[in-house]
Amino acid sequence: MISDWMIYLIILAVGGLICFRGLSLYKMVQFLICGWAGASLAWWILGKLPLEPEPTVNTLIGLAVGLLAGFLGFHFYKAGLFITAQISSFLVVFSFFWRRAMELGQTLLKQIGEVEDAFSLSNFLHTMLTEPKEKGDLGILDLMMMNAGIQPEVWSAELDQIMALIRQGVFWAGIAGLVCGMLALALGDYVIIAVTALFGGMLLNLLVELIVPVNHQVSTLLLCGFAVIGVVMQIKRKRAG
Repeated sequence: MISDWMIYLIILAVGGLICFRGLSLYKMVQFLICGWAGASLAWWILGKLPLEPEPTVNTLIGLAVGLLAGFLGFHFYKAGLFITAQISSFLVVFSFFWRRAMELGQTLLKQIGEVEDAFSLSNFLHTMLTEPKEKGDLGILDLMMMNAGIQPEVWSAELDQIMALIRQGVFWAGIAGLVCGMLALALGDYVIIAVTALFGGMLLNLLVELIVPVNHQVSTLLLCGFAVIGVVMQIKRKRAG
C-alpha cells in the first residue's frame, strides 16, 4: 500500500519537474508523442503492404521511423505549438459564428415546423407534378415552401444569412488562427514556461497544504512564489541553452 509520504514524494518530483523544467519536459513529451505516432504509423503501413518481411525487420523499421519522428518533434517543437495554437484559436473564434448560425437555423426550423405540410411527401409530389414551367427559376425547395404557405423570400434570406455567418466565421477564424499561430512561434516558449511554472507551482503548493495547513492568503503567496521562481529558472535555463 502506498504511504502518504510516497504520495508526497511523487507530488514533489512531478511538481518540481513541471515548475522548474517545464519547457524541457514539454519538448520531451513531444518527442515521446511524435515518436509513438511515427512508429505506430510505420507499423500500420508495413502491415498493409503485400510484403511479408521478418517481424524483427518490421520492428526495427518502426523504431527507426519513431526515433526520426521523435527527433523532428523535439527539434521542431514550435511547429506543434503553431498547429495547436492555430487549431484551437480557429475553433474558439469559429464557435461564436457557428453558435449564432445554429440559433438562426433553429428559429427557421421552428417556423417551418409550425407548417405541418412543409416537408411532407404529398407536398413534394404536388410540387413536382403541378407547378408550371415558368417557375422553373425557383428551386424545388423554394416551391415546396411556397405551397406550404412559407414565402421563399423569407426562407432564402434566412438561409443566406446563416451561410454568410458561416463564411464570416471561417474567414475571421482563419485570420485568428494564423495570428495566434505566429504569436505561438514568437512567444510560444514563454507561454509554455508561464503555464508549466503555474501548474507545477500549484502542485507544490498542494504539497505544502497537505503537510502544513495554511490559510488562503499564505497559500496564494506560496503559489505566486513557486510560479515566479519557476518562470525565472526556466528563462535562465532557456537563455543559457
